[in-house]
Amino acid sequence: MQQDKALPFYTRALELMPNFAAARCNLGTCYRYEGKIEEAIGQNQIAIQISPNMVDPYVNLGNIYKDMGRLEEAIACYRRATELDTGNNLHYSNLGVYSAD
Repeated sequence: MQQDKALPFYTRALELMPNFAAARCNLGTCYRYEGKIEEAIGQNQIAIQISPNMVDPYVNLGNIYKDMGRLEEAIACYRRATELDTGNNLHYSNLGVYSAD
């Protein structure tokens, strides 16, 4: 798995720069694919605290919450992604699909 190879690099980057939001977001993605869901949520939430206008952690959290069946939380994340990145149709698609349920 690719995340196995990437994980030590994100971990090292965060040792050097704990406020590196993109590394936290990507580490969260690695954790998600390893099945470490709480860790994935935590890393994306920290990324949002560091950089509240960064889109990717909202999308990542939306996907995690969707997979967990927590649709209201997923929709809130997708909605925030559309607010931050109005030109990306994928965010609207996610929002539309899960809002219709």
